Amino acid sequence: MTNDIEIIFTDSRAFKKLRDDVTRQAVHDFVIQQTFYKNPKLCLANLCSCVADMSISNISVTMLIAHRSSWSVPGYRKMFLSFLEFACEQGYIKAPRVNRLTDFKHVLSQLSASEQATFYLLNDDDEHYSKFQESSLFENLTDDYSIPTYSAVPDVTDDQISLSMTRYFDNVKFSSTLPTTRKAAVLSRAKKLCSTIFHSADSITIDQFVKGFQMAAKGKAASSSRSVLMEALFGMLLQFNEDGLITDRHLKALVLSRETYDTVSLQTVKEILQSEHPEYWCVVSAFSNSKVFRTMKYINCASKEIREAVHSFLNTRVDKGDHITSFCEHFDDSLQGLEVNGLADLGFTSFTNQVDYFQSYASKQRKTTRAAVVVSFYLYLAQHANEKLFEKEGVPTSLLTRPSFANELKDGFKVILYNLIEDVPEADKWLLCYKKYDRDTVIRVFKLDFTRINDPVYRIWYKHYVWKDKVMMYTKAHPISILAWAFNYLAKIKSGKIRTIFPVSQNHEVITVTDASAYRNHVLASFDNNRTRSGYIYNLRNVLRHVSANKLGEIDNGVFYALTHTLDQSYDNTHPISNNELSKIATVFKRRAEEDPVADVFMSIFYLALETEFRGSQIVDLNKDCLHETAKKGEFEVVSETKTSADEVVEQPISSYVERGIRHVIAVTESFREASTNTWLLNKLFVIPGPKKGTYVKVSQNRFNVFFQDCCKEAGVPAYTLSNLRDTHMTKAEEYRIRHNLSDLEQGVLTGHKTTTVDDRNYVRLEIREMLEAVHGVTISNVKLDGTIITNDNPDICTTENEVADGCGFCKSDTCGMMMNLDCPMCNDFVTTISRLPYFEEQVRILDKKIEAATVPHDKEDLVVIKVLMLRYIEEILNLKERIENAEK
Repeated sequence: MTNDIEIIFTDSRAFKKLRDDVTRQAVHDFVIQQTFYKNPKLCLANLCSCVADMSISNISVTMLIAHRSSWSVPGYRKMFLSFLEFACEQGYIKAPRVNRLTDFKHVLSQLSASEQATFYLLNDDDEHYSKFQESSLFENLTDDYSIPTYSAVPDVTDDQISLSMTRYFDNVKFSSTLPTTRKAAVLSRAKKLCSTIFHSADSITIDQFVKGFQMAAKGKAASSSRSVLMEALFGMLLQFNEDGLITDRHLKALVLSRETYDTVSLQTVKEILQSEHPEYWCVVSAFSNSKVFRTMKYINCASKEIREAVHSFLNTRVDKGDHITSFCEHFDDSLQGLEVNGLADLGFTSFTNQVDYFQSYASKQRKTTRAAVVVSFYLYLAQHANEKLFEKEGVPTSLLTRPSFANELKDGFKVILYNLIEDVPEADKWLLCYKKYDRDTVIRVFKLDFTRINDPVYRIWYKHYVWKDKVMMYTKAHPISILAWAFNYLAKIKSGKIRTIFPVSQNHEVITVTDASAYRNHVLASFDNNRTRSGYIYNLRNVLRHVSANKLGEIDNGVFYALTHTLDQSYDNTHPISNNELSKIATVFKRRAEEDPVADVFMSIFYLALETEFRGSQIVDLNKDCLHETAKKGEFEVVSETKTSADEVVEQPISSYVERGIRHVIAVTESFREASTNTWLLNKLFVIPGPKKGTYVKVSQNRFNVFFQDCCKEAGVPAYTLSNLRDTHMTKAEEYRIRHNLSDLEQGVLTGHKTTTVDDRNYVRLEIREMLEAVHGVTISNVKLDGTIITNDNPDICTTENEVADGCGFCKSDTCGMMMNLDCPMCNDFVTTISRLPYFEEQVRILDKKIEAATVPHDKEDLVVIKVLMLRYIEEILNLKERIENAEK
């Protein structure tokens, strides 16, 4: 067989005419091993035809190009490239670029199918080819689309555009992570765009891209061909922009969108290209469940500063629905002609304009959603740009943190700034902003819905009373529910809807004695609670006095006599918590506090209410710096405001347990204060996250009560409130006084009430643990008592002659080395009895006055030491007394 093949070489004239022996040897070896042709003779003839004018040792890219007509034709190209690859492997050809064919050994069929791909490979510069070798395209060379992708080139005539497009093509080939099939598809569309749109262009214009996007629009909306064409268009656009070829502002807006958003829709592209202000478009990102969602929004506002603020705000939200789109597109319209040039011009006026606009613009069911977006945006500004956003117009920015603010605006409530000298506002639904005192820096808010009063005359009366009367705002506004009930009843009896045994006037502007009597009897028939009756009668009486004094209506003189009620002083409305229930609730509080820092804050309030005489309003309003150390090191008092002291600063003694509790809550809430942008909260003790993201609020009694009642439900006990905790503290304090015969003054210290009648009237008695430290506001250490306490008076010792220490005890020694009576309780010869307890109590009262009057710290400390000694004797006397009483039972 070998001899037969050799004959073809001997008989071939073309073979013998090849340039040199090396070339003939290479051709010989290739024909022997080739598998292209079943007929080796035909293979030899075709190959000799291709290399007739070449020397294998000198073959180069230049030579191949020069003789392309002899080999680069259908039928010959695949065979010839295989020969070249064989010659390279066998060392016949040294030219580096020709040797690239060895990289394509297994895909020569694909390569030879395209003359353009073949010559692209041979002409590719070394640096560019090295990039190709390092790319994923080279790793996947056997893929059907690898060679067409590698050899794709833009068909444009302008040098700048051609250079830019070449960069884009190379980026797709070598840098992108797209699959090879996608790369081939994108470059195929890019080649088409270059040949049909950019081929003869000498600059980049919007019309070119409009034409390109129109081509994309012809495809089906969900088709892959449209998405590939869009990808190619945006890729070219970004490359043109990077190379400085984009000058049109609409195209620049498209660039900005595509740089941050991979899936800009064709409809959005159309809107951007047609926009009067394409720079108003922005890409909005939302993060949800570790995923990023993006969309395009058109912020219709001329101020770049405001647009950037809106953009930043939108990036904090998860929702991107129609209400957000509406907020953005109608931003300028919603200002309703108000001129705004920057964030400094946004305030309460712009806020109300925008809320009013969206409420009138949106359908009824969408008003709340759109108004809520406005509220959220201004809250964002307050947190990140200007924490006093509304204050310059006299309105508290804290309004924005109200959980129901958007709903209140939707329901027609108007923000009203209280000013006594102005006319009564016409609006019937108020979010009344006022200062409790002129010196206050905090603006408070009261929600008042006067439409609850059906009769317009009575509604005007009450509005005038709230606005013009000079009593405290809380006193006027808080009983709105009572007064709505009262005036609605008066309106019904005057209109005849309710019949009464009293003859009543039908004139709504006149209140007669019979009207008042009918109302009073209705109150007495409706309520059994004595204090409730009093509230319903006297609140109406106050308003009618104002009406009479301001001549708003005609009030008979006898009306005020008729509207009276005697308060039952024996009435008891307290509801202390039993020890068993308290233990169950405390267990739930403790478990939740270990899991949640907010619950930990609530637990601190829980224990402060139990351990101190403070009212709920006092506790939640404590400042961070409420702890003050007394003259005695290690003893503290709390500076707070009480209900009965007209908000004057008062000092109240506390035990070491309470002091530790306050320090704990300071530490727990410190991160909340640091994160809050509301400077008013920086010195508040009880600060927690607010209902809206990124906000922080002072704990309210209502917020605590909701949590407290949830804990009660879990503990399986009745629902209690913060006031019940105070009832519990007061009850236990009274029981302590009864058990230990404490004086009224001591009970006042314990409960915070100036008279014990309040405690006796309001608080039942339950067994409690020892609370002597809380009674006297000092820490009683384990002072060693050198004196002796005996049960009964010893006639040999307990005589008038032996009496010492201002009657607190007796001296059993015949001689005395002490120079001062106050030192006697420190002597081993000092003896006292249970009957001497009142004398110790009197000494403590005297010491309290001296401590209060002392101006020199050293003197005050000495007096406190002596007081502790007296209290130590009181403690031991009470313990002895209790043991005796228990033994007698």
